[in-house]
Formats: sequence, C-alpha cells, structure tokens
Amino acid sequence: LENVVDILAGDQYSAILTNKNIIHVWGTTFATGLDIVPSAFQGRIVKAAQAPYNILLILDDGSIGIMGERQTALDRIPAPIANKDVKIVDAAVTVRTAVAVDSVGQVYVWGENEFGLLTLPEGIENEKIVSVEAGRAHGQKPLATYPTRSPARARFLEKELTTTLCS
Repeated sequence: LENVVDILAGDQYSAILTNKNIIHVWGTTFATGLDIVPSAFQGRIVKAAQAPYNILLILDDGSIGIMGERQTALDRIPAPIANKDVKIVDAAVTVRTAVAVDSVGQVYVWGENEFGLLTLPEGIENEKIVSVEAGRAHGQKPLATYPTRSPARARFLEKELTTTLCS
C-alpha cells in the first residue's frame, strides 16, 4: 500500500489512486459505469473526488474527467473547463452537482440546481478560493484564503448555468 496516495469510497464501490496517477476501482460498479476507466485518464490523474455514483478526476494538464453515471447534469461541463481554457486545481462532486476552482481562484459550479446548489455563497467576491468541498448529496463549501480580483466570471457562469439547467 505504500504506492497508494488516495482512497475513495462511494455507495457501492471503493477506489485507490496510486503514486503513478492510476486509479483502480472495484465493487458493484457495473450499473454506474465505474467499471470502465478510460485509458486516456490512466497515468494522468493527480487528484480524485468521489460521490456515491461518480468520480471526478483532475488530470495532469488541469482538465477534468468524470467517471460513473452518465447522461446526468454532471456531463454539462462549463465551456472554460471543457475547452481547457483554465487549469483546475481542486474539485468536488456530489450526486447531482460539481464544483471546481481554477489556478487563479475562480469557482465553477455545474449540475442540477435543486435546492440552489449552483448558487455561490455571499461574500466571496474579494477572495481567492483555493479549495472546495461538497457534501454527499448537496452543498458546497468554498474555502477562501486571500484577496484577489473579483470572480465576476464565476458569478456570470453560475447565472448562465442556472438559467440553462433550470429551463
């Protein structure tokens, strides 16, 4: 186990991330699609976040990959992330939503907007977010550390996604 750098667990699966940036998943994975790890991800995974039926991966180029249940709102990755215009440094995922922060502290949220999950907390306009966490089914907890430029782009993206996903 000295090669294991992270341990993940969902509702019916377990996973480990090794120091060679490879993820191994086992358990009841067939129904969620977690039994198939895309070969393009293996060897490139620097961080992984788990949810009951999904795993969100941060890859070595700052892009993300999603494993698990498909055809959900989690597949609607925001354009700046999907187009690799930004470098993601931290991310979290729940059953229905995902939250990520890029290298300059901008926050991106996507997924279903049930219970206002795509709404960023008040008062983070002048903070640089460096880490994010998420609860099992909902909730996001951006952690702020030091002032930076206003994340207007994140707020615009949030409103755009809220409009798109709620229509």
